[in-house]
Amino acid sequence: MSEFTQSDQALRQMRRWRDDYRNSLAPSPLEDISQLSAQLDLTHAHPSGIAQLFASGKAPLDSLFRDTGMLRAAGRRLERVYEDQTAKSRISGVAELSMVVGVATWSGKSVPVLLYPVDVTRKPGGGETDATLKFTGRGRLNPAIVTELHDQGVNLDEFNRPTGCLQFQEKYGKYDAYYIGKKTKTIYLTFDEGYENGCTARILDTLK
Repeated sequence: MSEFTQSDQALRQMRRWRDDYRNSLAPSPLEDISQLSAQLDLTHAHPSGIAQLFASGKAPLDSLFRDTGMLRAAGRRLERVYEDQTAKSRISGVAELSMVVGVATWSGKSVPVLLYPVDVTRKPGGGETDATLKFTGRGRLNPAIVTELHDQGVNLDEFNRPTGCLQFQEKYGKYDAYYIGKKTKTIYLTFDEGYENGCTARILDTLK
């Protein structure tokens, strides 16, 4: 038996052990957001409050929720988040708070995509709503997403870009094809323009 075959078999065995171990554990919130025991949903937060949070790195709770009723509800939920963090920190010594941006859903899973580490500060002697959310670091791709992609045969480079797209870009870029752009903050809009039905002109007029 060759050394390569032995190494390949050992790698498959290690993966089976890893999968067996992972399957024996309850999914973490990083693998399924529904496992969160406490959360503050910012889906309906005020747009200007969200803009303030991302522009300055922090935002008071009353800037995120302008409606009195929503603010009180947010304060109660944030208090439960704080209590849950305190309990987990006491048990395991680690309990990082994160803001989730985007949730990927497939096969019954709802997995957070981007994670921004956050901290909550409160006014001394203040109430539940006297709190400020503050970013404590840069956003990062959820490791559980990276693991799932790798298990499905999708590998990422150090910038979290699919290596398959990079290979296609290198191969076909000389023909003005775009599979992935350079490392710039650019959004590419692609669509089926329906040129075979004479729709190109109308679509371009709409996009203007």
